[in-house]
Amino acid sequence: MRIRTCSTVMVLVLSTVGCIPREAIIEQNERLERAKASANYSTLVEMCLEPKEFRVSGGRGSSCCFEPIKDVTEKACAEAKALLLTRQQERLSKAVAKQDGPTLQAMCRNVETLKGFTPEQLGLVPVQQQACVEFEKQTAAELATVSTEAKTLGGLQCLAKVDAYFVQLKKSGKWLSADKTDDGQRATLQPTTEACLAEVEAAAQAGKHVELYKLTTTLKLTTTGALSPAQVQRLGAVVVSLPPAIATLYEAEAAKLSAEPAAAALYLACAAKLAVAARDDARRQKDLAEAKALIAKAGIKEVLTVSFSGEGLAGEVISRLKSNGLGSGLSFAEGGGSDLTVALELTSPEFSSDSEKVVLKTEVKEQRGTQVRHEWLEKKKDCDREQRQVDDGLEKCRRNGPKDYNCGRYESNKKDVRWCLEKLERIKKEEPAYAMVDVPYEGTRYVGQLSGTLTIKQGSDAPKKQAVRASEERVGHGFVERAKLSPVNVKPPTAGELKPSYFANASSTVYSHLRAQADARAGTFLESAQKATTTPAMAADLVRFAVIAKKRPEGKLAQAFDEKLSLPAMDALSLLLAEK
Repeated sequence: MRIRTCSTVMVLVLSTVGCIPREAIIEQNERLERAKASANYSTLVEMCLEPKEFRVSGGRGSSCCFEPIKDVTEKACAEAKALLLTRQQERLSKAVAKQDGPTLQAMCRNVETLKGFTPEQLGLVPVQQQACVEFEKQTAAELATVSTEAKTLGGLQCLAKVDAYFVQLKKSGKWLSADKTDDGQRATLQPTTEACLAEVEAAAQAGKHVELYKLTTTLKLTTTGALSPAQVQRLGAVVVSLPPAIATLYEAEAAKLSAEPAAAALYLACAAKLAVAARDDARRQKDLAEAKALIAKAGIKEVLTVSFSGEGLAGEVISRLKSNGLGSGLSFAEGGGSDLTVALELTSPEFSSDSEKVVLKTEVKEQRGTQVRHEWLEKKKDCDREQRQVDDGLEKCRRNGPKDYNCGRYESNKKDVRWCLEKLERIKKEEPAYAMVDVPYEGTRYVGQLSGTLTIKQGSDAPKKQAVRASEERVGHGFVERAKLSPVNVKPPTAGELKPSYFANASSTVYSHLRAQADARAGTFLESAQKATTTPAMAADLVRFAVIAKKRPEGKLAQAFDEKLSLPAMDALSLLLAEK
């Protein structure tokens, strides 16, 4: 509360408010009444802490000073304190009713006060104490709820729930213990974490290794969270024991599938994947070697052999196919029999040519009028600015007369303006303006085309006939003066020039025909895996698809297979393909 007092003599004179104008006293009292009636806290605080001051005097010949109306100021302070207490009580009541933890926590830590007054003077200590009590109640209820929900989840999910709650407590600054330390938090949470950890250890002893391992790869557990160092060590022992145990389980499953070596190979590849997680390289190499041996035993034919026959022009097509190769899953038969027998026949192509006059266009940069030069415009702005400064200065001289000592400088500045204008006249004002325009011109288009028929006969299937074409167009024109285009002299395409393209297109047609069959073969096993009703059948078809297609399923389909098989099948296939 800011009150400036007068001298000792003046204090005696101003012991009453008789020195302050009556109108001021009435006006301040009315303002106070309005603030009380409307519960205007900001106005009350202003009248209390920064009261309006009035000039008062002790009489003729004495000094004067400024004083507020003291009784109004004291009343404003009393009303502001009362209103603040009421508002804080209402805030507490609302927070309790809504179970608003952050508000209760904030009021417990630091209650709102009035500048220059302590919580004790404002009567806010009981409010703050009650906020702390309510906050502790809510925290205890929250802890009970979290513990109940965590125990309902059980095992690793329970630990993840409590660990997330521990992190949440640290972020919000809540403490469950009086010492307000992380170890205190862990000690408070220990009954719940101990029960959950015991469930995890029991599940591992009961052989639920796969379920536990899946949860460890998806749940977020930290070593600096709700678990004590001893609990972290116990949990770590369980987690480390899972991969070797699961690898042993998969190896045992593979041994049971001797009648389906392809499916057994997938289980051994999964065991190798778990050996990688266990950092057991010797076991990984052993499992992968056995998986490859089983794939060989399954007799999965990775590559289809193809034999070709054909005379005349078809021989050129076959020669091109041998030179370019057939891609993955296909190879040329050598010596003995083949999986696919393909007979080719290519007719002699018919040649046709044509020519026509065409109108072509090209874009040319041409002058289109003139434009003001940028350099001239910038200099013009400088000269105009200097001229305005001189004119304004001379106007000041005219108004102020000789007493304006800057008049001489304004007169000398006229020379700078003249020099600027002279330089402006020496700069070229305009320059050519250019635009891009389309310039039409005449040309001649020549078109040549070879067309024939390719017949593909595979085994005992009916022959398939497909049209084969090769075409080319060339455009020539004379000199275009407006665009400064040099003449382009071209000749019509000939049959001899088009023959390489003709054979290339025929070879591409045969290649596409064979690739469709190779891809469809791998796709057949993928479809069969999707429709399989037993786990071994699905695993076997997946391995056949991967070996033939040289890839594993991707996206949602891959996820669906992992879920149906309850195996890390996709990772196992990737490991298997990488080793082949």
